[in-house]
Amino acid sequence: MESPQEQMAKDKTFFDVYSYAEDSTPQGAMDDPNRAAIRRRTKEVLAGLGRGIKILDAACGLGQDTRYLASLGHKAWGIDSSTKAIRIAQHHFPELPFIHAAIDTHLPFEDLFFDMVYSCLTIAHVLDTRKMFSEFNRVLVPGGHLVVITPYHGLLKNLVLAVYGFERHFQVDGESIRFYSRKSLRNILHANGFSVESMWRIGRIPPLAKALYTVACKA
Repeated sequence: MESPQEQMAKDKTFFDVYSYAEDSTPQGAMDDPNRAAIRRRTKEVLAGLGRGIKILDAACGLGQDTRYLASLGHKAWGIDSSTKAIRIAQHHFPELPFIHAAIDTHLPFEDLFFDMVYSCLTIAHVLDTRKMFSEFNRVLVPGGHLVVITPYHGLLKNLVLAVYGFERHFQVDGESIRFYSRKSLRNILHANGFSVESMWRIGRIPPLAKALYTVACKA
């Protein structure tokens, strides 16, 4: 029976087919104006943790966040299920370790290996969320931090979307399959051994925010 990694090596992933052109670049992936706000918040969070910590950029895409984390003085690794994304990341940032692996399977790292797991705008695309958060917990040291940024779906925003943009936002063949509110994200983190320390909403006014930025600690 094939392992998930063997099957993944054989088949192109959704993001290989739909999200990354051969001429994609890390700079092009930074065009979203909310990325600047996310990076400012990330820098603030990391400032309180000291330098030189080991960070896993989970679902790193083209490696731009992995490079940013390393530029702040930390030891960063990137993993992604897209072979194309990993190839582009390795080309642009050859000094950093990038590994082809899905984040909702067994991660290719030892227990208690990282001080932080960072995942930016990716968990909405993951099918097996319990496996993903369980693996994040496994590879973190006790007291290690998990930072997840995901599109925000609070009650008021969902009502607006239901009236004005339901079919467009909740496309049946779209990239996103999970839609997190503060409560639903807090609950699944708690169920997988994390205690939420902070939650911020980023972009627009808070009730209609674009993203939810969450910092949690391994209990």
